[in-house]
Amino acid sequence: MNVTVCYILGGDLNGRIGSKLDYIPDIDSIPGRRPLDLQTNTHGEALLEFLKESKMCIINGRITPEYDNYTSVSGRGKAVVDYLCTPHT
Repeated sequence: MNVTVCYILGGDLNGRIGSKLDYIPDIDSIPGRRPLDLQTNTHGEALLEFLKESKMCIINGRITPEYDNYTSVSGRGKAVVDYLCTPHT
């Protein structure tokens, strides 16, 4: 019996990844992502490392970028820190 498991990781991850890649270009075949938030931080670096090692990618900016928006707006500015992530498959 073949069983397909689908999972999605989502939430406020406090990671800002800017336009950095969440996959390995010469190995993974993933469509590009159009980011809104171009800033990065150390939480974002850790998130990217996790995604690459677990063969997952961010959905934000990739599936329907025309509907994307900032997920954090405050007096300090706008950011995207809430993500939906899914396996490459």
